[in-house]
Amino acid sequence: MKRTYILQGIILLMFFLTSCECDNEYPIIVENKNEIVFSTDLQRLKVNSRAAQQLQGIQLATGNQVGVYVEATDSRGVYLLYPNRPFTADGVGGLDSNTEPLYYPLEGEVCIYAYAPFHTDWINFDTQPFAVAADQSNDDAYIFSDLIFGTPVASNPVTNNNEAVVLKMKHQLAKVNVTLRSSANTDLSGAVIMLHGTRLYTTFNMRTGEIGEATGDVSAITMASFPMEIGPDIVSEYSCSSVVVPQNLDSGITLLEIKLKDATVLYYDLPDDLVLESGMQYTYTLTVNNADLSIVSDEVEIDDWEVAGRTDAIIDTPLSDTGI
Repeated sequence: MKRTYILQGIILLMFFLTSCECDNEYPIIVENKNEIVFSTDLQRLKVNSRAAQQLQGIQLATGNQVGVYVEATDSRGVYLLYPNRPFTADGVGGLDSNTEPLYYPLEGEVCIYAYAPFHTDWINFDTQPFAVAADQSNDDAYIFSDLIFGTPVASNPVTNNNEAVVLKMKHQLAKVNVTLRSSANTDLSGAVIMLHGTRLYTTFNMRTGEIGEATGDVSAITMASFPMEIGPDIVSEYSCSSVVVPQNLDSGITLLEIKLKDATVLYYDLPDDLVLESGMQYTYTLTVNNADLSIVSDEVEIDDWEVAGRTDAIIDTPLSDTGI
C-alpha cells in the first residue's frame, strides 16, 4: 500500500511540473494538416543584363534563402505560430521548406511576413541591423545585399482557402547600374568599378519592411572586376550593378571610380544632389574613349526598379585626376 501511495505521489508531481513548464511556451496548436504553401510575385525586379543587372530580375535567385513568419490570431489571442522559418527559392516562383511543412491552425486566421536573405538570428519582429556588402563583384555577395520584403498579394490576414499564398516581394534598398562602352578601341577588359560616397549600414523592421537611416562611415563598394579578355577583338560593353542603402548624396562627390588594366584611374563626380530611394534604380552609361573621361549628361532619371532611370555620357576629354 505504501508503494502505491509513493507511486501516485510521483505521478502527481510529474503532472504538476509538466503543467508549469507549458506556462511560458507558445499556446499548443492543434493542426488540421492543411499546409501553408507559398509562391512569390516579385515586383520592380525586371531589369537589363548583369553583371548583376538581371540577377533577381524576374524571380528570386535559385537557392536564395527566405525567412517566413506566421502570426496567428484565434480565441487564445495573437501569437507567433512559426517564427523565422527558412525556405529556399526554386528560381521559378516557388518556395520549398527547409524543415517540416507549415500548417494552418484549426481556427482563426494568420498574418504572413517574408524577407530575404535569411538570417538565423532574426527570430522576432524587432528592428534588425542590416548591411550591404563592400564587395559586390560576385553574385553571392550581391544577393546577400539585396534586401527583399513581402506580404500576401491578397493582404494580411489570410485564412485557409486551400490555395497557395502568393507573396508580393519588393526590393527595400536602392540600386546603381553602370554600363561602360568602349570607343576608339579602348580596352575595358580587366577594369575594376568602384562606387563611392555611400554608407553601408541601416536597420530593417520585420513587420512593416521599413528601412532606417543609412549609418556607418562613408565607404567604397566594389561593383565589378571585369574579366580579362585575350584576343584581337575588343569587348565593346560591360555592365555591373550594386545594391545600396537609401540615402542622400551631395553634388560634387566622387560617385564612380574606374580603374583600367593599364593603371589609368578615371572618376565621375556627381553634378547634382542625388536621392537614392527605396525600390528605385539609377543607371549611368559611360563611353570611354582612349582612357580620357568627361561627363556630359542630363539629370539622372529616377524610376522604379522595373524601369531603369538612365544617364548617357560621352567620355572624350581628360577627367580630373584629383582622386577620391
